[in-house]
Amino acid sequence: CGLSSSGATSDVKSVTGAFVKFHSSRSSSLTGMPRIATSLQELIRVGGVSGEKRKNPRQRKKMRQQAMQRANNAGVVGAGAGTVSSDKGR
Repeated sequence: CGLSSSGATSDVKSVTGAFVKFHSSRSSSLTGMPRIATSLQELIRVGGVSGEKRKNPRQRKKMRQQAMQRANNAGVVGAGAGTVSSDKGR
């Protein structure tokens, strides 16, 4: 959120306090209330970000292209599966 870690921890505490006060007044349940993550490990734990290392741009592009090809191939194969041929008796 743009808070400096080198700054005083009182800044983080005051922001956290204001966040909790703001959202607790608007939330009817504690489970639906937004939370502030204080570290990357906490974000990974709650599922806010992925902990996996990203592949380089060329690898990501190749993976997208392969996924599109698989999706197109599955669409072509699946398109003819429900049709009934009318020339059975010929």
